[in-house]
Amino acid sequence: MIIRDPTPEQIAFYTAISPPTGTLPADGVEVIIDQRFVNLSSQRVRGIDASLSYALETDLGEFAFSATGTLILQHSSTLTPGAAAIDQLDILNGPIDWRARAGVNWRNGPWSSGLAVNFADNYTDNVSTPIRKIGSFRTWDLHLAHDWRDGDSDEGAVLSLNVQNLFDTDPPFVNNVTGYGYDPSNHSPLGRVISLQLRQRW
Repeated sequence: MIIRDPTPEQIAFYTAISPPTGTLPADGVEVIIDQRFVNLSSQRVRGIDASLSYALETDLGEFAFSATGTLILQHSSTLTPGAAAIDQLDILNGPIDWRARAGVNWRNGPWSSGLAVNFADNYTDNVSTPIRKIGSFRTWDLHLAHDWRDGDSDEGAVLSLNVQNLFDTDPPFVNNVTGYGYDPSNHSPLGRVISLQLRQRW
């Protein structure tokens, strides 16, 4: 922090903290440079998190439905005390106001599967000229598994197939100044990711 034309009270305060070596200039102190680490910035975030789940037993097996969502109502930052708050919600490189995930899982004996959808709301590219909208983003995840474990025992093998971004959906285009055509703070450039996992416990 640089204090120009400090008051006598400010000069007395800083000279008490760090007494100067030698004498102060005869024409007074014109500038004080404060190099201490000070927490000046602040952020204010308000939002709502919600989660729902429901299980259903049928002749075809057990179905489990779930949904989670995050709604951000406010996300603003203040660089210094007394400065105007800067709204960072729903702009490029800032948080998106609405995200959600919903899915259904099925289990019948050793077999299980799951399908889930991920959603990120649209927001504003405030860097481009003219200002433009960045589209919403929706992807699907798939899970298939076979479990050879007996009853409640944790011993045995589990084979699972996982597919993230099932339909290989590209993230929405962003005219990013870094040269990448997407927003790395909110989306992933990876397309469809397939993994096969075998776990064995003794």
